[in-house]
Amino acid sequence: MSVDKLKYEPVEPRTREDLVRMFDSGDGACIAAALYSAAYHDGDWRWVQSQCLYYLTNPDLRVRWAAATCLGDLSVFHHKLDLELVIPALQQALSDPSIRSTVGDSLDQIHQNIKTQ
Repeated sequence: MSVDKLKYEPVEPRTREDLVRMFDSGDGACIAAALYSAAYHDGDWRWVQSQCLYYLTNPDLRVRWAAATCLGDLSVFHHKLDLELVIPALQQALSDPSIRSTVGDSLDQIHQNIKTQ
């Protein structure tokens, strides 16, 4: 698909029940959509972070990409993450060439948005 065919689609807010149902679906596109919705709209950043970390090694590229992206998004939206968990997981994910660029972007966002000692 060419870049001029890409279309912005807003991230829909979903209930926690809907998110869990989407995660349980096993469908990569559905799981990725749930991750984006959770990162954008769910107020419990720790819960969203745990979902992202869980899906960061999923076999489906769309899911891994969304998980890595959403960890960076969480740092932008909440300015909080468990860095002792997230940074090592993202550093490990840098070894995945198919998501390396988005992992790098998320690491940059985290360093810009979360104060570290």
